[in-house]
Amino acid sequence: MTRADTLRPVAQLADDREQRAAKALTAAQSTLDTQLAKLTELERYRQSYIDALEGEVSRGIGGIRETRLFIVRLQQAISQQQSVVNRARASLEATRAHWLAQRQHAQALSRVMDDARLAEQRERLLADQREDDERSVQRAARSRVG
Repeated sequence: MTRADTLRPVAQLADDREQRAAKALTAAQSTLDTQLAKLTELERYRQSYIDALEGEVSRGIGGIRETRLFIVRLQQAISQQQSVVNRARASLEATRAHWLAQRQHAQALSRVMDDARLAEQRERLLADQREDDERSVQRAARSRVG
């Protein structure tokens, strides 16, 4: 078994790990995008209630108080969502770092396999050349003797 053949399962395992890490990275990016969209929606919702509060002045104190309480709750929800977004962002960065490490490992193994294949090819070519040279020497020796 050649060195490249020996390395093939290891390189395949590294490629598989890199693919799984890439899928995890895609999922983490999707999660972050979803959480950012939720945050944006909450902020828009809060702004619409703030805008509505200005129109509530005509309804009286009770309506204003309820709207302000609701806006406070929305702000709490926004703060919580910002925490979720921050965690999703941190998770994305950790997942990206893991994927990059797996990718570099897979690429390094691929280079080692390529080097091994080239070395084996050079060895075969040298062996073929030695055989050809030996045959030429034998032919020349036979033609002198005969």
